[in-house]
Amino acid sequence: ISMGSEFVIGVTSNGEVRYLGFEELISQLPEPPQGENFRVVRFDGQDRIYGLTEDGTVLCWGDNPPQWAQSPITTDWVNFHTAGNQTLAGIREDGSVSSYGNSALNLNGSFSDIAGHVARTRLIGLRDDGSIVENTQAGGEVIEGAGRIKYISPACYYESGGQVDAWGCVAGEAFKAEPIPTNPSSINQRLSEELGPNTHLLLEPGEYEIEESMFPSRCKHLIGSSKENCLIRLSSSDESRTISIENCSILIDKEFVYNSAIYFKNCDVTMASDESRFRRDYTSSDSSSLIYAVDCKFSGNTRHLVETNGSCVFEDCEFSNPLIFIGSGSVKLVRCTIESNQSIGLDSMVVTKKRSDNYSREAIYIDLFESEIDGMDAYRGTVLRSEDMTVKIKNASIKNCTSLLGTIWCDNTNLFIDGCQFDSNTSDIGADIYAQSGSWVSIQNSVFTSSYGTSSLSIPFSFAEITSSFFGYHEELWNPYAGLIFASDSYFCENLDGNEAFGSEFVDLGGNSISSDCSDFDCNQNGVIDDEEVSTGEASDCNQNGIPDSCDLDNASESDCNGNQIPDSCEIADGLLDDCDTDGVPDVCTILDSPSQDSNNDGILDRCQCITDINGDGFTDFSDVLQLLSCWGSDPTGVCGFADVSDDGLIDFSDVLLMLNDFGPC
Repeated sequence: ISMGSEFVIGVTSNGEVRYLGFEELISQLPEPPQGENFRVVRFDGQDRIYGLTEDGTVLCWGDNPPQWAQSPITTDWVNFHTAGNQTLAGIREDGSVSSYGNSALNLNGSFSDIAGHVARTRLIGLRDDGSIVENTQAGGEVIEGAGRIKYISPACYYESGGQVDAWGCVAGEAFKAEPIPTNPSSINQRLSEELGPNTHLLLEPGEYEIEESMFPSRCKHLIGSSKENCLIRLSSSDESRTISIENCSILIDKEFVYNSAIYFKNCDVTMASDESRFRRDYTSSDSSSLIYAVDCKFSGNTRHLVETNGSCVFEDCEFSNPLIFIGSGSVKLVRCTIESNQSIGLDSMVVTKKRSDNYSREAIYIDLFESEIDGMDAYRGTVLRSEDMTVKIKNASIKNCTSLLGTIWCDNTNLFIDGCQFDSNTSDIGADIYAQSGSWVSIQNSVFTSSYGTSSLSIPFSFAEITSSFFGYHEELWNPYAGLIFASDSYFCENLDGNEAFGSEFVDLGGNSISSDCSDFDCNQNGVIDDEEVSTGEASDCNQNGIPDSCDLDNASESDCNGNQIPDSCEIADGLLDDCDTDGVPDVCTILDSPSQDSNNDGILDRCQCITDINGDGFTDFSDVLQLLSCWGSDPTGVCGFADVSDDGLIDFSDVLLMLNDFGPC
C-alpha cells in the first residue's frame, strides 16, 4: 500500500489496484491502468502514482506525469520507492539498487529493502546485516545509531539536523531495534539520560515506576518479557505524554494525563483506586487523543477508566471495572467481554454529558463489534448515560443487565441504534431504552427480546423511529407517555401485555408484521426473522420454502430419518441418498425399518432390482419358477447362482415364496 494526501492506494492479491478513502473522493481520483498485474504502487506526494507490474514495467498515472514517465519504463526491479525531485529508485533481485528520473540516487552494495523520502531526494537502504545506509555522492554511508533493523518504513524517517531521529516511531511490529537488555535501578534515569527520544526498550524482569515527565515528546516503546515479570507503575503528574507498552502489568495510582496516544498490547491494567483513570489533558492545544488497547485486561475499583474527548479502541479485551469511558468522541470494542460489572452510584459503562469544561462534548460513537455486555448492574443507564448529546451505538450485544431506568438512559439526546441486540434486560421503567425530555431515538436492524419491567422502550415526551427491527417476548412492549413511536418494516409478537395494537401513540408507516405468535415469522424463536436468517446464510433452507430447515424438521413438515439435521428430500434431490422407488423416503431408511424389503442384503430395495425375474423378460412368472426348480437343492454357484433369489446360500422354498410374492410385471 501507499498513502496519498486523503487516500490509500494498494494492490490486491490478484494484482489489481484499488483506492481506499471517502467515496466522493475516490470517484475523483485518476483511474489506474486496466488489465495490468501490479506488484507495488507508490504515491509520490505530487498527485502522481507509479506502479510496478509483475514483469518489471513501471507505469505512471495521475496529475502531469514527468516527460520521462509518460511511456512505460522497462526495469528489472522487484520493488521500488519514490523520492523527491520526481525520482524513482528500485531494488533488483540481487539486492543492487538503481534510479530513474531527474536525479541519480547512489546506493552501492546489496540490500534487502529500500525506502525513499518524497519531499527530499533522499534514499535509505537496509543491508542484510541489519545496518542502514543513506545515499551520498560516494554511494552510501552507514547511519550510526540506527541499530539492527528488521525492515524499514519511510513513514518514520525524517531529517533533523542531518541525523536520523525517528526509528521506532510506530507502536507495534513496524520495526524494532535490538538494544542490549538491561535492568536499571531507575527506569526514569534510563529513559531520560541514556536513551534518545524515539526508542524501543526491552525490559528485563523487575518493577519500574514512570512519571509522565520522564517521557520525551515523541514515542517511547517499553517491551516486557511477560506480564508476570514486568510491572510498570504510571504515576500522576501534570505532564502529558505519549506511551506504548507491551507484555507488562500496569498499575495506575491516580490519574495518568495524556494528550496524544496510548498503546497497550497484551497487558494487565489495574486501576489502584476509585480515582485512577486515564485522563485527556483538556488544557492542551491538541484537540484529539487516542487510547488503543489489544488483548488486555482492565480491572480495579475506578469509576472512570477513561475520561477524554478523543477516541478509544479496544480489541479482544476483558473488563471487570464498572466504567469504561466518559466524554465525547468514539468508543469501539471489538470482540471484548464485559461481564457482571456493578456500577457505582449513577455511573454507567459509558457516560456522556456536556459540562462547563473548555472542551466540546457534542457527540459520541459506540461500536461494540462482536462484543458482549452481560450481567451489568447500575442505578440508571447500565451501558449508557447521556445528556444533551448525539450518540450512535452500533453492533452492540447487551443482555441480562439490570437498572432502575433503562439499560440505555438518555435525556435530551439524539440516539441512533443500529445492528444491536437487547435480550433479557430488567428495569423498573424502560428495560432496554429510557429516553426522556425531547430525545429522538432511531432504531434500525436491531432485535429486542424478553425484557422484564414496565416496558422494553420508554420515551416520555420524546420520539422513536423503528425500522427493520424485531420486538418480541416482552412483559410490556413500550410506554410512550406523551411520546410518539413511528414504525416501518418491523416485527412485533408475543408481547405479554397484548399491546400489539399499539394504541394512539403508535404511527404505522407500513410494512409491519404483528402477531400474537412469534413463530409466524420467527419459527425457532431466536429473535431473528426467518427470511433474514435464510438470506444471510445464518440458517439453511435447502428446500427453498422460506423456512429454516431446522424448523421444517421440528414441525415434522420434513423428515430426517438418518438424524443428520438435513431434510431427507434435500439429500435425495442432491443425490446424497437413493430413493429408487420415489416414495420420498431414502432407501436406506426403508430397509432399516423393514429389512425384508432387501432380501439379498445388498442395500438396494428388491422392488427396484426385480431380483425374481430370473430370465430378464420384465416379468416374474412360471417360466422363472421352472428355471428355479431346475436347480432345486443344487449348490447356488456357477450355472445355478441365479436361483438363490434370497441370497441365503440355499435354493429352497424361501426363493419360491419371494417369486410368488413378486408375481407380475417388474
